[in-house]
Amino acid sequence: MSSSYSANIQSLFKAFERLKIHLECYVDSVDSKDINEKETAGPSSSDELELALQDVPSITTLARKFQLSVFEQCILLLMGALELEPHFQSLCAQAQSKSSGNDHQPYATLGLALSVFPKAGLFVLSPESPLHYWQLIQAEPGRFLTQAPIAIDRRILCYILGESALPNSLSHLVTRPSSNSVGVFSQDATEPDTQETYELGHTPLPPSYERVTQQMIDAWSGISDGQSLPLIGINGADTNLVEAIALTTCDRLGLQLFTLSAALLPTTPQEVKQLQRDWEREAILSNSVLLLNCDTIHASDPGKGVAIALFLETLNTPAIISCRHHKPQVKRPLITLDIPPLTHTEQTTLWHRHLGEQNNDLDDSINAHIDRLAIQFQLTPTTIQSICLQAQSHTPSKIQNRSTE
Repeated sequence: MSSSYSANIQSLFKAFERLKIHLECYVDSVDSKDINEKETAGPSSSDELELALQDVPSITTLARKFQLSVFEQCILLLMGALELEPHFQSLCAQAQSKSSGNDHQPYATLGLALSVFPKAGLFVLSPESPLHYWQLIQAEPGRFLTQAPIAIDRRILCYILGESALPNSLSHLVTRPSSNSVGVFSQDATEPDTQETYELGHTPLPPSYERVTQQMIDAWSGISDGQSLPLIGINGADTNLVEAIALTTCDRLGLQLFTLSAALLPTTPQEVKQLQRDWEREAILSNSVLLLNCDTIHASDPGKGVAIALFLETLNTPAIISCRHHKPQVKRPLITLDIPPLTHTEQTTLWHRHLGEQNNDLDDSINAHIDRLAIQFQLTPTTIQSICLQAQSHTPSKIQNRSTE
């Protein structure tokens, strides 16, 4: 458990205690003017509550990401307290009794929040307010808006607690790139570094792919504040290769990468827009980029093409598109980058890497075969790796035996 995680939890529960005092002030007050007069001197209850909110890192970060007012932060704090502190239900019932005259409501409502919290505003009732637009809270349907019970969204509660999670609406659709997508460049930790051994992370990719990665970084880094990031399309024959380059780019920009197959996109406009909003919220929360694989759809399915365009056209978070066979028809800027073939030297380096030997250890005949293969074919890293694995599994291995010596 990290120190930052512990500090966030401690400050959160301290804020719950300040919120409890604030609600008790409201319940005990004769009228609304008395809410801040429980203590005869010193800061008011409302001021103390605001200060407590500022000490909770996860809530202040959430407020910055979604432009939440102090009032909206107070609502989220109350929702969290109701989930984590059982005595808040009875306290809410007492506050509801004072606010609406009904003492059988052990839950929060927007009406209660408007009565209790500082800097309250009717803007919270708008569907465009951040709490509703980003679905940070959920209101029970079929009631008057100010009287409907409200609850915090589970993903938002996990974020406030510092716990990683994906919402149910995305967990079956988006995935993190598998280790297979980066393994084609990886170097055995027991082997010394060389200039021609490639690895994701701090060691560079092959120079041919480094240029694509740098182009992506430049395209996003040069955007002024307030401008939307351009979409980036990558043409590559190898899905693993596209993922590896995208993952390297995101790693260097301090971002996470998730992948989504375009074949899984819904086709009705309402569902597409809901998925877009769900992803945008997650991208904002986790500083993530979406890699949309458009090569998984068939040309005979025009509905998917329309869904892709609708999803991407107004997407406000960074996205990369794998578009070898299907280029999305969008009006917004789309930068298309082609992954070049590996050079002769880069290919031979990967052949030697996956055969488990350094150049000087292989027989001249094997070196000659590798040289001819690199001259005659433009193979991808995944193909080279697959051929080497197959050869090693079917050959009484002079190569394999040497690698164990």
